[in-house]
Amino acid sequence: RKTVLWAFGLSMAGSIALLPFVQFDFNPLHLRAKDGPAMRALSNLMRDPLRTPNTINLLAPNADAATALTAKLAALPEVAEAVS
Repeated sequence: RKTVLWAFGLSMAGSIALLPFVQFDFNPLHLRAKDGPAMRALSNLMRDPLRTPNTINLLAPNADAATALTAKLAALPEVAEAVS
């Protein structure tokens, strides 16, 4: 019983010590095969800025709010183009 607890304690301490070296990739596209047909099609789409899948659609309650939101989003450095 004590051996199991010591083994658990040592493995937990080792896991905690190695935790700063753990890396996590948040991009689920990196889980796919790069040479697969789906990823080839996606990379072809991403080359054309008008057809990139990295877009977002937002709804505004009226035209004035849409214009204000467009101006606010266009000022962000991450945004290439905002259209209303």
